[in-house]
Amino acid sequence: MAHTPLKMTVEEAHAEVKYGWAQTYSPEAIAQAVSSFSHKPLAYRINILVARLCFRGIYFPQMGPMAWVRVIGENAQTIGDIVKEGFRDWFSGMCKQPSHSATVGTLGN
Repeated sequence: MAHTPLKMTVEEAHAEVKYGWAQTYSPEAIAQAVSSFSHKPLAYRINILVARLCFRGIYFPQMGPMAWVRVIGENAQTIGDIVKEGFRDWFSGMCKQPSHSATVGTLGN
């Protein structure tokens, strides 16, 4: 028995591609991609986030500043999580380092 390939109309193919890209670059998909690298350094996850947002622009062009504002708003949770983690890491790093004045005072002793 011969197997006949499934046929798809041009409109169905366009709809399928649009659905696939929408699922890949939705705010939920971007958040999942970033969180899947939680074991990596923060800079790596920032890179993933920025790359996803910019690459998304290839398939869903942001044609003006307001379109970018909307995309950023849609991804605000993920962006906020990254910013909070960055500040937390920065602040904890500052707390661990001895202050300059403490080291200067002990040099003469």
